[in-house]
Amino acid sequence: MQLALDVTSEWCQEKELTINPNKTTLVPFTRRRNVHIGELKLGTVGIEQSEEMKYLGVILDRTLTWNKHLSYVTNKALRMAYACQRLYGKTWGLRPKMMAWSYRTIIVPMVTYGSIVWWPKVDQAKTQLTLNKINRNVCLGVTGALKTCPTAAMEVLTGCTPLHICVKAEAARAALRLPDVPTLKEGNLRGHVRILEIFWDTPSLAVSERMNRKLSFSRNFKVVISDRESWRNDNVVVKQGSQLWFTDGSKLEDGSAGAGIVGPNFQRAVAMGKTATVFQAEVHAIELCARECLRRNVIRADICILSDSQAALKALTSYSFRSRLVWECYEILQALSLRNKLVLVWIPGHEGHEGNERADCLAKRGRHCRLNYHLKKLKLVNNDSCRLCKEGQETAEHILCECPAAYRRRTTYFPQTYGSDSICK
Repeated sequence: MQLALDVTSEWCQEKELTINPNKTTLVPFTRRRNVHIGELKLGTVGIEQSEEMKYLGVILDRTLTWNKHLSYVTNKALRMAYACQRLYGKTWGLRPKMMAWSYRTIIVPMVTYGSIVWWPKVDQAKTQLTLNKINRNVCLGVTGALKTCPTAAMEVLTGCTPLHICVKAEAARAALRLPDVPTLKEGNLRGHVRILEIFWDTPSLAVSERMNRKLSFSRNFKVVISDRESWRNDNVVVKQGSQLWFTDGSKLEDGSAGAGIVGPNFQRAVAMGKTATVFQAEVHAIELCARECLRRNVIRADICILSDSQAALKALTSYSFRSRLVWECYEILQALSLRNKLVLVWIPGHEGHEGNERADCLAKRGRHCRLNYHLKKLKLVNNDSCRLCKEGQETAEHILCECPAAYRRRTTYFPQTYGSDSICK
């Protein structure tokens, strides 16, 4: 180690660079009780030896017990919860909705940060009790309940997921983003990615879109991302006579996602289930738009696709691709731009642009089961009666069990069960 430090110091001197040894810490990661390491120097300054260090917001102790880090994030989250408590009373201050919002957007990310490396700690009962203190303070603020009310009951009432479950969920999401996960087999789950053992048989892992990196340095289409001020001042110029297409993606709190596309004599709402993200919905909407143009055999035309997702547009301008969905969308756009002038333009969302608002409405419609009973709740239709028989509410149970207009289809698809109550059960 001293030889490596000497080489580093000599190289820095040669390149006229300096290193601050006071910001360098030596931590021997081992479970041995007696560890003797001689003094190491960076140049002429000795390097401090310590039992722990903070790296990128995560405290690493010598034996990796994570006790120091857990204490650090717990105290930080409790201080935040107490600060929120000073902003409300029984009859004044923050509304319960704002307290719940603060919990989801401030406290949960604060606690789950870096959880991919320390998530095994939450399997300990003592750790779960420590994290429950944070949830309890937040739940009391949201509900205004008596201090004797059980924490589990308040979590059910407020929808606050226990923090030890949130930590594991965030660790699993982080593990899925690792580049080597798509090539792993169940027996290869070691170290931090062991968290995926819990979810190995779920559809979200089976349909992972991660792939080995692909490079492409040619792009036949153009991407334009202007600022909001340019749109407000009408400084964004779209070539006159261009075919205008609007795309959007949306996702509900229950996890259901949808995509919407609006174009010349065309509109479409696409349901994407509960495993897709908003980003994936946005990219998929652009891909479907390009496929529709190819299906129409559009040639020598000016095509402008407007999306309100800068993340999706920037991903398509990259030269390195690890997402299979983004790569397939890129290839479709390349094929469309071979015989057309294609431009992708960012448009600010929810600012009254008609095409974007229509695409957003279609994306929201794609997030739900498209039965009139649900659509009326979303105020997308005025009548919730069955479109087939015009009798009763159009629910899934009505279509499968009661609708007389669907009698023939029920006897076709459920010949053995029709006539009993087993279908509805």
